[in-house]
Amino acid sequence: MYVTVTGEQVHISYVMMDADAAQRSAFESIAVQCLDVESQPKYMMCFFHVTKNVKKRITYLSESKNRIVFRHIYRIHYARDGVEKKQCIKEAIADWNKDRDLKEFGYFLKQWLTGRFNLWQCVESPMGMAKTNNHIENFNGQFKQQHTQRRLLRLNTLFEKLLECCSLKSILSITFETTTRVSVETLRAYRK
Repeated sequence: MYVTVTGEQVHISYVMMDADAAQRSAFESIAVQCLDVESQPKYMMCFFHVTKNVKKRITYLSESKNRIVFRHIYRIHYARDGVEKKQCIKEAIADWNKDRDLKEFGYFLKQWLTGRFNLWQCVESPMGMAKTNNHIENFNGQFKQQHTQRRLLRLNTLFEKLLECCSLKSILSITFETTTRVSVETLRAYRK
């Protein structure tokens, strides 16, 4: 579909997704079969989903300990580069190990810092790539609302809906952008 619309071969360097092993495995198998991918793309985690999953896991902690956990998570998220990220991780682990309730917070280390889902979007995104208000999430929300009516669909039906969506998007008068640009809303928010 992409080749038909743009006339160019698909090259995927980055993939942002939820921390869902099935979703990632499905993409990897499709990428190998259909997209002629030479090297695996970087899989980046959506920060919203990181925090959402952590919140589920720390409901047993007190409010003050929740704040300690999230203070470090946000520091890691807003690290400016890989070196700062490593330093923030080191400080978080040291701080969590001091508290016996947080010492058992190994889930976070295994899942989000050393496991399969350890690349966070904000730190890993190259310069010029959207880091917040991600358009993929906006598209996902619109797709669920307009095409699936927020129902779970069988895979064949889902692909039919995706094809329908692509057809509708391709006839809109909005030009297909091949470069990134800052939106008016983002500029306005930045100036405030």
